[in-house]
Amino acid sequence: MKSKIATIIYYLLPLIIVDVSLYFISGSIIPQRFTQVFGLISIAISSIFIGIFLYGFTKTFGTPSDKTYGANNKNLYSKIFPEINFELCQKYSNKYKSLIGKDISIYTFKHTDDMPFAFLIENNDKPDIYIEEDFIDKLSSNEMDILLLHELGHYKAHHERKKNTSVKIFIFSLLLLILSYTLYLNTNSIIFFYAFALFFPGLAIAIIVYLVILISMEQISADRFALGYMKDSENYLKFLEKLKLYTNSVYNTEKKKKYAMKDLDRRIRKIKGIQ
Repeated sequence: MKSKIATIIYYLLPLIIVDVSLYFISGSIIPQRFTQVFGLISIAISSIFIGIFLYGFTKTFGTPSDKTYGANNKNLYSKIFPEINFELCQKYSNKYKSLIGKDISIYTFKHTDDMPFAFLIENNDKPDIYIEEDFIDKLSSNEMDILLLHELGHYKAHHERKKNTSVKIFIFSLLLLILSYTLYLNTNSIIFFYAFALFFPGLAIAIIVYLVILISMEQISADRFALGYMKDSENYLKFLEKLKLYTNSVYNTEKKKKYAMKDLDRRIRKIKGIQ
C-alpha cells in the first residue's frame, strides 16, 4: 500500500509543480496580451502530465486483463502459491457455465493470515476462485455450491472492477480540478471557475459516496445472487454460521476477527429479513 501511495505522489507531484509554475509565469512574466495563448499552452502541458500520470497509475494499479485481476499476479502468487484443481474446475464449470457463460478456474492454497480463506479474481474476464485447502476439506457438496455461487455473484456484479475504476475516476477528477483551477487563474473564465469550484469536487464526492455504498453492499449483493439461484435460505444461513465458527478459529488477530464477525452477522440479519 505504501509503495502505491508513493507512486501516486511520484506522478502527481510533477503535475502540481508544473501547474504552480505556469501560474506564476503567467502572472509575473507573460504580457497581458499573450495570456490567452499561454492558457492554451498550459492546457497542452498539463494534459501531457495528466496522461503520464494516468499511464503510470494504470500500470501500478492494474487493468481488468492484467495486474489487478490477472491470475498471473506475482504478488498474489508469492503469498499463497496456489495450485489449480482440475477436477473441481471441470465439475463446476460444467455445472455453472450456463449461469455465467464462462469456464470457472478453482485454485487451492495453504492458509495465510494475509488472505481471506476464499476470494475471486477476474482473469481476462473469467472467474478465478481461490479457496483455502483446509476450508475445502470442511465443506459439504451443498456448502461448496453456496460458496462458489457467492463468489460468482461477485463476478457477475464486477465488484472489484467497479472499485478499481472508481478509484481511477476519483484520482482523475482531482487532476482535472487542479487543471481547471490553473486555467481559471490564467483565463479568468467562468467555465473553469465552475469546473474547479463545483463540478470536479462534486464528482470526487460522488465517487467516494459510491465506493462507500459499493463496499458496504458487495457481500449482500453476492448473497442475493446465490440465493436467487439456490432458493434455499435455511441452508445458506447454516453455511454462514459455519463460516463464523471457521473465522473464529483461523484469524489470529482480534481486529480481523471482529470485522469478519460483524460482516457475517450483518449478512445473516439481512437474509433473515428477506425470508
